[in-house]
Amino acid sequence: MKLKINLKNTLGTLWIIAILGAIYYYITVGISIDDIRGYLGGLGLWSGLAFIVAYTVRPLVFFPTSIMTPLSAVLFGPVMGWIYSYIGENLSATVAFFAARYFGRSFVKANENVFIKKYDEKLRCCGFETVLMLRLIPLFPFDFVNFASGLSAIKYRSYISATLLGVIPGLTAYIFLGGSIANPYLLIPTMLLFGLISYIAHRHHKKTNKVSDINVAGVSTQTFQCPVCKLQYPTEVYAQQCEAWCTEHNSCNLDIIQYAIKETEK
Repeated sequence: MKLKINLKNTLGTLWIIAILGAIYYYITVGISIDDIRGYLGGLGLWSGLAFIVAYTVRPLVFFPTSIMTPLSAVLFGPVMGWIYSYIGENLSATVAFFAARYFGRSFVKANENVFIKKYDEKLRCCGFETVLMLRLIPLFPFDFVNFASGLSAIKYRSYISATLLGVIPGLTAYIFLGGSIANPYLLIPTMLLFGLISYIAHRHHKKTNKVSDINVAGVSTQTFQCPVCKLQYPTEVYAQQCEAWCTEHNSCNLDIIQYAIKETEK
């Protein structure tokens, strides 16, 4: 008689075994930057690829980025270290996201209350802005945001777009700030990138939320709310258009928002 294998349970069991094995190794043997440096250094030309692969699977055993990222600068120099870490960070963010989505999303969906459902809908509609701000202002650990996003309703496209953009200032700071002690000019890329991306995030957030504050003299103060993203519009037509767009694309349509603003300001 053939046994029916539950793929999710099997993969989940293997994941738990991997975590327990990693914990046992950390406790009994230990691992340090010198250990990783010695191993990768012996791979020659393949060391860059090996580093990216190790960075990619790192969140599955909860290995901290605080070791991997500075190590890249030591092994490969600031420029190549930045490139390898950038690739590894975003691949690891993808792995953590889909691991949480595959193993935990159905549980969250089945047990969500009114509070969770409210913020779940906001993340589904405006996830890009939320994740981008969490990347720029790291209130929570990198992997916490990755796993939490996977458990939420946010679309992967919004999540990874915000991650690709949002990790740049922090990663640049990690890589270049160490070298800035010897060369202060290495501080310049960090400050410029942080300022530029903060400006982009501010502009995007301002455009997305400006409609909710419309109250122009001579215009009716009655507003109509999009039931998906909760933005307020001066006419019911705009709200209906926004609802249709949000439902289909899982994001706000800035063209509708900007047009509504222009019409209101006439």
